[in-house]
Amino acid sequence: MKIKRSFITPLITILFVVIAVTGILMFFHVLDGYTEALHEVLGLLFTIISVLHVIINWKALKGHLNKQAFFKSLLVTFIISTAIVMFGKGHGEHKRFVMDNLVKAEITHTLELLGIDYDNAKVILEANDITLENSKTIEDIGLRHHVSSETIIELLVRHE
Repeated sequence: MKIKRSFITPLITILFVVIAVTGILMFFHVLDGYTEALHEVLGLLFTIISVLHVIINWKALKGHLNKQAFFKSLLVTFIISTAIVMFGKGHGEHKRFVMDNLVKAEITHTLELLGIDYDNAKVILEANDITLENSKTIEDIGLRHHVSSETIIELLVRHE
């Protein structure tokens, strides 16, 4: 089966547009759960189709590889990518920091921050076969019941 340019070129263009739009939506945290899944799956498909595009157009592309503009573009892309990785490090770390402190704080403080009454929390967790007895933190509860701390927080917040 021969892959035709007339099929690959429109497909790669459409995939590029969708990935660009979902990337922008992800950047601004719009419909995060939906756009992320779409972006990742189509990104993988885009990569596969791009490789096919390069194979199909190899003769034409070889001429561009010898030009100075190619190396300049490669250098600019490398510098921008490196800067994003270096300066973007820690992106989202504040959320992990808050969650870590929330699950390690004394349970009464955590419940107070979540705006949940201790007795109400006890009822919610017991409905999910989780007890608060002898636990000082959400992390303790999770370890004792083999449940992630995030799951416990989710249970509490969802029922509140």
